[in-house]
Amino acid sequence: MRKIKLTIKRLTLHLALLLAIYCLCRGMFLFINRVEFNFPSILTAPYLLFAGIRFDLAAIFMTNALFIFLNILPAPFIANSTYQKVITYLFILSNSVFILLNLVDIAYFPYIHKRMQSDVLLFLNGKKGSDFYYLLPSFLKQFCYICWTDLCFD
Repeated sequence: MRKIKLTIKRLTLHLALLLAIYCLCRGMFLFINRVEFNFPSILTAPYLLFAGIRFDLAAIFMTNALFIFLNILPAPFIANSTYQKVITYLFILSNSVFILLNLVDIAYFPYIHKRMQSDVLLFLNGKKGSDFYYLLPSFLKQFCYICWTDLCFD
């Protein structure tokens, strides 16, 4: 019973940390793109951060459904340290991809004035042009501070 409580506590801590990272990304998005928005006052930003939590929670639960399922699976091996390490690596790897996409969205927003959607995949496969691969190195150089900021907080 104690190992199950420890597993649930670990799962809760993982998801809470992820929520904090998503809130930090939302704050960076609002701060870096503040000129794109016409905020009536400085008090609007905390409201937007708080209101965005429900979207962050939805994204976290959708992208981590497998991780959550593997943690609450009613099996005797879930308390095994090797099993926990494997699913922790799965958690880190999958969420790193989604956090990176979130950071890319911060730099991408001023150019198209909307958040990233599934149509970005059309740029990757060439259906909306092949400029993506030519522009990627210059974007990485120009916006490297966004990635470094996130690495400092991980």
